[in-house]
Amino acid sequence: MLLAFRDPPGPRPGWGAAARDGLREIGGVIRGLPARPDMLRFLVARLFYTDGLNTLFAFGAIFAATVHGLDFQGVLLFGIAMNVSAGIGAALGGLVEDRVGSRRMVLVSLAALVVIGVALVVVRSTAVFLGLALVLGLFFGPAQAASRTLMARIAPEGEVAAHFGLFALSGRITGFMGPAVLAAVTQASGSQRAGIATTAAFMAVGAAILLTVRERRG
Repeated sequence: MLLAFRDPPGPRPGWGAAARDGLREIGGVIRGLPARPDMLRFLVARLFYTDGLNTLFAFGAIFAATVHGLDFQGVLLFGIAMNVSAGIGAALGGLVEDRVGSRRMVLVSLAALVVIGVALVVVRSTAVFLGLALVLGLFFGPAQAASRTLMARIAPEGEVAAHFGLFALSGRITGFMGPAVLAAVTQASGSQRAGIATTAAFMAVGAAILLTVRERRG
């Protein structure tokens, strides 16, 4: 696409002017967030549940290896299967989202992730763990894809790109928080099961905040 499409003709500002204009625009968007409470709550909700999702995805393989004894090849196949499952879920979730709405799709996905995530913590059978993990993967894609659609729907017209910048920031600025809490709980309890369970708590908090968001353009 980058090779096939060209910039539109016309004068362009220099790098310095473009940077100043961009910072000025993002500053205006941030200052305007208190006047858009639904957008602000959505960004805070995503901050929490994205931390939970990313931490679960990052540490799930470690949990499978240390608690259920998967070897290197098993962990590799487990990761591939989870990604395939997430892709299938994203495709199917898109069809469902068209009918139920983006916000509801995210909430359903988070609820399923919390319930299945808790089940993964308590099961002892490796076969059951792997089966549940593949079902869990089906809801990874819809939670992430529907979040982007929801952002596009509630962002004010003419400011969608700027709000997507905040959307990306809300998924990264506290990326340390999930692993830090997982590590602290694991160390304090001496149990990796207790540590990985914190990811469900992050997603539950995010879902609770998302319940207060109205799906309408800001």
